Amino acid sequence: DAIKFNAGKMVQTFMLGLLVMYIFMLFGIWIFYDNHQDEHCMNMFQCFVSYFFMVMRGDGLKDVSATPEFSHNIADFASQGNMLLRTIWDMSFLFIFLYVLIAIITGIVIDAFGGLRDERDAAED
Repeated sequence: DAIKFNAGKMVQTFMLGLLVMYIFMLFGIWIFYDNHQDEHCMNMFQCFVSYFFMVMRGDGLKDVSATPEFSHNIADFASQGNMLLRTIWDMSFLFIFLYVLIAIITGIVIDAFGGLRDERDAAED
């Protein structure tokens, strides 16, 4: 009942998640096209489907993109603007998509249980 109680909010949150994933995919293709694995991002639709299925089931954006080559010291890392930008891109996706959107979904479910409890308490009185 808790899921049925707020099905509209859950669908809206799912659509927001798809929009966020689409924006990150566009940014990733635009800036990091060379870093994507060819078998996963030949066109926009295939890339979006790869982002959706592989990111949701796997270890995040690293499943869609090629393995980066890491610098051996901080000076080389800072001089590689693309690597620094990719690190920010990976971490911001992790934070926004996984932590924030999952927290929103959890909040909706908890709120639904609270609403059902309030309805039950009102019916008992």
